[in-house]
Amino acid sequence: NKGTRLGKMERGAKRGDQLFLLTTSNSTLAKQAAAGHVWLGTPNTRDFLDQIGSVKWDRQYPWLRQALVPCEEVSQGIVRLSRPLPLDLPGGSDVFVPMLTRGVTLRNLGLTQHVPDMTPAQAKGIYENIAPQYAIDAIRLDWTADVRVEDVTITFAGRHPLAVENSWAAQLSRLNIDGAWNKGAGGHGYVRFARAYASRLTDSHIDNIRHLAFQWSAADNVVENCHIGADVNFHGGFSHHNRVSASQIKPPPGH
Repeated sequence: NKGTRLGKMERGAKRGDQLFLLTTSNSTLAKQAAAGHVWLGTPNTRDFLDQIGSVKWDRQYPWLRQALVPCEEVSQGIVRLSRPLPLDLPGGSDVFVPMLTRGVTLRNLGLTQHVPDMTPAQAKGIYENIAPQYAIDAIRLDWTADVRVEDVTITFAGRHPLAVENSWAAQLSRLNIDGAWNKGAGGHGYVRFARAYASRLTDSHIDNIRHLAFQWSAADNVVENCHIGADVNFHGGFSHHNRVSASQIKPPPGH
């Protein structure tokens, strides 16, 4: 989870900065931060929403300006990041020390969601939630750092075949993803990067889903050398600096 508050930013910081000042500091938490990551975030404001051109969406939560960043040192109220800050943040922004699952590898694994009395053919090309009681993600990374998923096959997930959320530097390679039972409106059937940072999806094959989507503050993620049998959707929610390259994007007819 997001963990415990370390303090607040004393002054604003810009994308690319690696130092900032804290208003308060806890020595025990400072040691934990220096061994891992910090979570940074600030509330939505009307000025910020106007700045990014948000015409329809105007809500308090989720905060759009947030990030996970690896931390090198916290000393005398100064936080030194080991990677550049991925966005601008104003003074008063929250600084938390998150509790992350680290360094897990999933490899050589196959996952299939079976739905009684239904066949996968009934779900192909259907962008509705046809089995809502089975709307479970196949693989979900949430509050993780440096997790690897390699040589994994996912066939007909209940909801998202793969969801990467609140995570740093997930390395996803040689995945074979085919299908989701529930692909309806409201966020179903995605390969999803949301609040995901500096993650990579490479050398993978994806078919029969709703979107490959970047959304909700996802930043600095890369998809490369993939076959994507759906659309790539750069959703709202202040996702930024994400890149798809050297890939085939081939939505099926009627998608």
